[in-house]
Amino acid sequence: MIKNIVILILFLGLVLTISLNFNHKKGDVTVEQSTKEMDRSSYTPPFKVIFIAHDYGADFFRPVEQGMNDACKLVNAECMFIGPAQFSPREQIALIEASIAQQPNVIVTTRAGPGELYTSAIRKALDANINVMIFNTNIPSAQSSIPLPFFGQDLSNYGEIWAKEVMRDLPDGGDIAILHATPGHYATELRLSSFQKYLAENGQGKWTIRDVLSPATQDEDKLLAVIKAYHEENPDIKAIYGDDYYSHLLAIYVGRNNLKGKLKIGGADLGPGFIEGLDKGYVSFALDQTPYLQGFQPVISAFLLTQKGIKIDHIDTGTTVIRPVHK
Repeated sequence: MIKNIVILILFLGLVLTISLNFNHKKGDVTVEQSTKEMDRSSYTPPFKVIFIAHDYGADFFRPVEQGMNDACKLVNAECMFIGPAQFSPREQIALIEASIAQQPNVIVTTRAGPGELYTSAIRKALDANINVMIFNTNIPSAQSSIPLPFFGQDLSNYGEIWAKEVMRDLPDGGDIAILHATPGHYATELRLSSFQKYLAENGQGKWTIRDVLSPATQDEDKLLAVIKAYHEENPDIKAIYGDDYYSHLLAIYVGRNNLKGKLKIGGADLGPGFIEGLDKGYVSFALDQTPYLQGFQPVISAFLLTQKGIKIDHIDTGTTVIRPVHK
């Protein structure tokens, strides 16, 4: 019996010795070593990020800015969000050049107008050792010229999604009009042209675009006046849809004038008018692109790039169809 106990004690001692040697062999990470490793990999806050939109006056960019602010708090970054009051790539580019002098770690901008306009300013930023990322809108020709990480909506199937919603909304077809409030904007031009193409190829002539309304303003009061004047001149129009953020003004017009069931409307993004109209059932659909992520993801990616050396090239924030609950 005593012999067996002695053998057991010797065996346990051997196991303990092997365990201790294993835990301290070369390459093991102890708690102390792990803490030191965390210290070595930590970053020196804050790092600075500047977002530059092409139309800061549009409320579309408020959730983008909120996403930026939330991410900045997470990674202890100094962040700023700026842009022209109305759609103006030239004013936006002037702001990019002015931002270079502030020497941020990262500039995050859209490329919404003619691609060649952005080339010089972006090269200046890169030459100044400032990382540049693109959010929301990225023109392919500009991307080919200067490839940069992009965080925004993939527009390749937008026209098809939009056209199918119109076909569902107006199953018997009819004349429609389009509110195109930002002519010259790459994304809205592509949305409109791909929508027209899909309708022409798949609509069998049932749906006709009678007019495209392209007022040279993004002033919301003036746009509401344009919508009102057009509808009064065309009371037989079946529906008016929009291809940009200002689509939500269609909902404000319908809501103010008690036109639910008399004029169908829908369009891009989730402006305040659309949110209320979807809730009350007089907006047929809205196509959302998750703008919050367009502000949040670039900051996180900027942190990973500047502090960890990890590069993320593209995140598609998607096209989500939102309809009233009763539909």
